[in-house]
Amino acid sequence: MRNRISGVILFCLFSIYGHSQSTVESLFNEGLDLSDKGDFQGAKKKYEEGLKLNPGHAATKVEMSRTHLYMKEYDLCISLCKDILKTTGDTVAKRKTFVTWGTTLDSKDLPEEAIKIYKKGIKEFSTYYLLPYNLGVTLLRINDVDKALEQFERSASLNPDHPGSHFHLALIMEKKKNRIASMLALSRFLILEQQGARTLAALKALEAKIGSNVSKGEKNQINIILDPSGLDDKKENNFSAVDLFLSLSAAASMGEDSINKSPDEKFIRGMNALFTSLSEQEKNKEGFFWQYYTPFFVAMLKNGHAEAFCYVLLSYNGEASQQVIAWVKDNKKKTDSFFDWEYNYKWPKQ
Repeated sequence: MRNRISGVILFCLFSIYGHSQSTVESLFNEGLDLSDKGDFQGAKKKYEEGLKLNPGHAATKVEMSRTHLYMKEYDLCISLCKDILKTTGDTVAKRKTFVTWGTTLDSKDLPEEAIKIYKKGIKEFSTYYLLPYNLGVTLLRINDVDKALEQFERSASLNPDHPGSHFHLALIMEKKKNRIASMLALSRFLILEQQGARTLAALKALEAKIGSNVSKGEKNQINIILDPSGLDDKKENNFSAVDLFLSLSAAASMGEDSINKSPDEKFIRGMNALFTSLSEQEKNKEGFFWQYYTPFFVAMLKNGHAEAFCYVLLSYNGEASQQVIAWVKDNKKKTDSFFDWEYNYKWPKQ
């Protein structure tokens, strides 16, 4: 009889625990939904309810810390981050917490302290891409461009599908006046992030770069301006030969034979010139942009996906031409094939 009673008690206890856990998970998911809608106060209440039932629920504590950050409750956020790292053994919770803690310090205008936290996180979780990425953002904010570049290269290598890493690599190479390297990073970014203000800005920047150093002077004289610093063959990520080829292609598009070409046609011609030149110049080149991005775009060209790539990008424009709209509509097999190939591409590992 005593064993039967004990069994009933255990069953009841497990039932209560299971119901409690189910409730905590429901509150957690409700909080996430509210947070996604921008209702951080509502999310905070859900997380508080969940933590009353299970004070050690790591995922809820992580989201609560983020909510404190979103609500600019920085001291509460930092206190909770310290608690999470001290009390939980959950790897996912801990690595996310390092990101939240560093971001909070950066938001408090304490970049040097944020850098220490990110580095501490990287030491413990060396393969988590968001740690070097956020470290790069902080370094860029204090204008430590070269160190920021190293971190964004690292985050892109750890997660080639993270749009922000490529976007910031493009920004840095723009700062360094490396047109081709910036174009490569922008192109990768645009494959990944297909809508929004950042996408439109990136597309306009990419279109502008194709002929950015070519102009018409008096009597239709075509002028090409090249950066003399690009002539140093010993520099990493030196794309001077590719830059010249692209410039000559842009100059040709200004000739009488191309006077009736649409901007879309000139964009496609320019991007194909870029990929063709990369394929001819890629051997024995040094630097992250040569070794990481170039093989992808050369393989894309050789596998016959360059055309689909160009039209897909042009379709992101809110004012896409009828030609682009019609091509994308009539060539679904080509665009699907391109994205299938892109999805299965094997990026070099760090």
